[in-house]
Formats: sequence, C-alpha cells, structure tokens
Amino acid sequence: ANINAQELQDIEIIIPPMSLQLKFLDLLHQTDKSKFVCYSNFKSQFIEMFGDPLENPFGWEQVTLKDISKGKLSYGSGASATTYDGKTRYVRITDITDSGELNDDIKSPSIYEAIHALNEGDILFARSGATVGKTYCHNEKYGKCIYAGYLIRLIPDKEKVLPEYVFHYTKTDYYNNFVAINKRTVAQPNINAKQYGDLVICVPPLEIQNRFVELIHQTDKS
Repeated sequence: ANINAQELQDIEIIIPPMSLQLKFLDLLHQTDKSKFVCYSNFKSQFIEMFGDPLENPFGWEQVTLKDISKGKLSYGSGASATTYDGKTRYVRITDITDSGELNDDIKSPSIYEAIHALNEGDILFARSGATVGKTYCHNEKYGKCIYAGYLIRLIPDKEKVLPEYVFHYTKTDYYNNFVAINKRTVAQPNINAKQYGDLVICVPPLEIQNRFVELIHQTDKS
C-alpha cells in the first residue's frame, strides 16, 4: 500500500479559527506539565512509602540488582538503526525520555535477534555517554521491540520485586549518587553490567510494593 504526494495534497482539512487552535495547543502543553508534576511527585511518594534507600529507615531486606534478576544483566543488539518497518521498534538510548517513556523517533534494527526482544517490565539501563544511568521500564503499548547495544537489560524476578518499583528506585538520589560514583570517564562516561549488578536495592514486601504501583496506575488513569 502506498500514497503519493499528489494524493496528500488533495486531502481536505478543516481549518478552525487560530484562537481555537491555540486553545487546543495550550491544553496539550498543560497536560505535558501535569504529567511532569505527577512524575516528580512519584519520587516524593516513593521516599514517603519506602524511606531513603541510603538510610533504609524501615529495615527492608537489602540485596543487589543481580540478586533480583532472572538471568544475567545483558547487553543489547549491535544492529544498526534503519527506517521503521512497521513491525519491530529498535530502542536506543536516545529514544528514552527523562520521564522514562519512548519518544516519536521510531527506527527498526537492521537485523532482528529474538534474544534481544523486550518483554513487559524489562528494565533498560543506559551504559555509556552523557545519559549514562538513564532507565526505561518496557511497556507493551510500544509494540514489538528489541534494545540496542548501549543499553543493559534487567529482567526482574517478579516473585521478589515489581518492575515499576525497581524503575522508580532508579529515580532516587541514592541511585543518582551510585551513577555518579561508578561511571568511569575515559573518552566518555560508562557503567558496565557488573557494576549495575552490584547496585544495592532495598526490597520491601510485594504487598507494599504493589500499593505504590497501584498509585502509579491510578495517576496514569487520571
């Protein structure tokens, strides 16, 4: 199936008054701001419910990331990015927004490798460059995806931790300090899979983790 330039030019479009268009644009911007405020509030809510990980005031069990991972933390595909084929998205560091979602710059991998296919709840860690430490928790709403080589994947053991809990753990000052201490600056900052695997994480009971996740879901619905 295809459409040419002439057919696009002939499409009729309704043009409402500019004042009405601007009202709609303002609504979009206000929604974006609200999403950012909610995202910031999650950090405060996390600390309120679970405490500062550095101090661990509630005495939660403390383990490392590799202890809550199903299998080893693994590097992504070395394929190059190509035009989106309508089937598989290639998730790269540059696709991950500050709020942990994926942007609209959709590409496909030049080679599809099933071993790098993402599943709901997989967590990606940026391992190199200016955005080292950035994280993303995969959501199936983005469709079929594989992840690129400058990302490291953690597959959370859901009998121990909920993916959303781990993702928001990576938004704490404790995690940011871990990144600052562990990134090695040679040509550019870098944190490898072993270093990420040694990150200490507090593990509250699943019931309490689930309360936090329900709060996130309710906010998303709102």
